[in-house]
Amino acid sequence: FGIFLFVIYQVGGVMVAVPAVAAAVLIIMGLAFQIPLRRAAEKNSVETAQRHSLLVESISSLETVKTIRGESHLQRIWESLVGMTAQTVERVRQLNATLANMSSLVKQLVTVGVIVVGAYLFDEGNISTGAIIASVMVVNVLTIQHDRPDLDGWRPWLWEGSSALVVISLMWVTRRTPSLNRCN
Repeated sequence: FGIFLFVIYQVGGVMVAVPAVAAAVLIIMGLAFQIPLRRAAEKNSVETAQRHSLLVESISSLETVKTIRGESHLQRIWESLVGMTAQTVERVRQLNATLANMSSLVKQLVTVGVIVVGAYLFDEGNISTGAIIASVMVVNVLTIQHDRPDLDGWRPWLWEGSSALVVISLMWVTRRTPSLNRCN
């Protein structure tokens, strides 16, 4: 991540502030969601243990339950536990979906923010359009969710390799074209 920020800084200067701030926002969001997600996971674990306990006790004392006609009572308890577990699982799904949607929004705002900051810098004559385009390319490598084939252990290597190729090509272009960094 630091390499990408360095490349954006080399190409676009202060445009690096946009993805850096976004990264901080994403970290804060992730940390803020940890507490409710942990609570929901713990609650789910307790509810699952209660269901398991009820099931084991019911099976082990099946003759007693039949003798006192307690099937309906145990059925109500079971249905209540299943309902509580379903609500907890739904809460976890909602939290995960909210976090995913918020992070997607931040990622989209990063691209827009780089373009807007770049437009102001271009207007002031501090960078060229090529620097804006190059910065947006690097930001896209950081923020776009890639559909990767299921390649087991090779996936991280392919992702890092493709990202490194983009960075190397941008560094090569900026070294070969000095006017890409700053307008004349």
